[in-house]
Amino acid sequence: MDRCDGVRRGTAGASPGERPELARWRERTLASDAVPAADRGIALLWPLAELRVTHGDHIATMRADDLALVDFASSVTLAGATGWTARMLPLDRRVVVPPIDGRNVNAVTSLAGQDPLAGLIRRQWDVGSDLHRLGLADEMVAARLLALIADLAGSLAARNGDGAYSAHTSSLLARAELLIAANLADPAFSPAALAAAMRLSPRHLSSLFAAAGTTATRAILAQRLALARRLLASPAERGRQIASIARAAGFEDQSYFSRVFGKNVGVTPAQFRKTAAGRPSDERIG
Repeated sequence: MDRCDGVRRGTAGASPGERPELARWRERTLASDAVPAADRGIALLWPLAELRVTHGDHIATMRADDLALVDFASSVTLAGATGWTARMLPLDRRVVVPPIDGRNVNAVTSLAGQDPLAGLIRRQWDVGSDLHRLGLADEMVAARLLALIADLAGSLAARNGDGAYSAHTSSLLARAELLIAANLADPAFSPAALAAAMRLSPRHLSSLFAAAGTTATRAILAQRLALARRLLASPAERGRQIASIARAAGFEDQSYFSRVFGKNVGVTPAQFRKTAAGRPSDERIG
C-alpha cells in the first residue's frame, strides 16, 4: 500500500540475547509525528484513535481501545489520520509462548474495545504503567497482565479458526504455569490450590494437564526441581545450605527433597552442586 501520513513499519526479528523478565516494562507510544525505530518480536497494540493495520497481505481497521497482538518480525504497517497515537507493549516470546505464536498474532483479528477482557487488560496495563512511572516494578502486576494476554491470544486464536486446544487449553496452561512459578516457595501450593486459584474444578484442572501429556502434580514438581537445580548450580548461591535451597523451592523436608531430587535428576543435590561447580560458567545446566 502507499505510504501515507503517519505510517510506521516494523520488520525486525526477536533478539535472542534479551533476558525475559516479568517486571521489565518497555511500553512505547506510537505517533504519526514521532515514528519510533523498528521494534522486535511480538507486541500488544492499543490504538487511541482509529488505525489502519496492514499485516502481511491483510488490511484491517482498529478502532480506539481495540486490542491486537502483532508480530513485528513480519511486515507490519500502521497508518491513520494526522495526529493518531497508539500504545504498544513489546512482549518477550520466551515469556508468553506457547499461547502466543504465529497462528494468533495477526493484527487483522483484534478484540473489540468494549469486550470485558479488553477492559481488564487495559486496566492492568494502566496499573503497570503507573508503577513504572513511579520507578516501581511489581512482578505480580506484570504476571497478571501476561495471564490476561494469554487469554487474549486464546480468544484471537479461536477467531482465526484454530482448534479448541490452541484457543482455550493453551491459554489456561500458560496461566497455570505462571501461577505455579509465583507460588513455588509455598510448600502448601498443590494441585488443589492451583485449581482454586484458577477457579477450576480439580477434574477440569486434571483434564487440562492431561491434554498436555502431564499432570498438575508433575508440572509443580518440575518447576520446583528446575528452581532447585538453578540455585544449586549458581555460583552466587554456593555458600547457601541445601536445606535453605530446598525450602526456597517449596520442599519443607530436606530428606524428602534429596530423595525426589535423586529420583528425578539421577544424583543427590550435593553431587549435582559439586558437578555444576566443576563446569565452565557459560555451560547451561538443566
